[in-house]
Amino acid sequence: MLKFLRDNANSWIMKILLGILVLSFGVFWGVAEFFRSPSAANNVATIGRLSVSKQDLVRSVQQEMNRINAQLKGQNITFAQALKFGLVSQTLVRIVNEILIEMFMKDTKLTVSEQAIANLILQTLYLKTVLDNLIKCNSSVYWQPTN
Repeated sequence: MLKFLRDNANSWIMKILLGILVLSFGVFWGVAEFFRSPSAANNVATIGRLSVSKQDLVRSVQQEMNRINAQLKGQNITFAQALKFGLVSQTLVRIVNEILIEMFMKDTKLTVSEQAIANLILQTLYLKTVLDNLIKCNSSVYWQPTN
């Protein structure tokens, strides 16, 4: 077969066939990626006009893995395990949901005043203080350390 190709390499039919072969590999085997916009190839999800890049997803998955690894105390999960357990898809769903909620809030002009946030923080801190004091009082009455 190689002898046939060598003998007929100068014919115009072989040049056309070789050109078709080169074009098919060039078009269908990844060369087209160079001509696409870099942002389109870099996105894993697009919601309206907003996009989630690969870097954002990897960063969020890494944060989730760090949180899980801190809870496991000594046992670290790998990225392959995170992918197997569905952590990557869960993280992507969470990011998309956050974007959708933000878009919904902007569309409906749903806002929370700074005063409402301040009141919520003060109520939470006040409740925490009350509960801490209640626990301290009750633990001294009902709980006696054993010797």
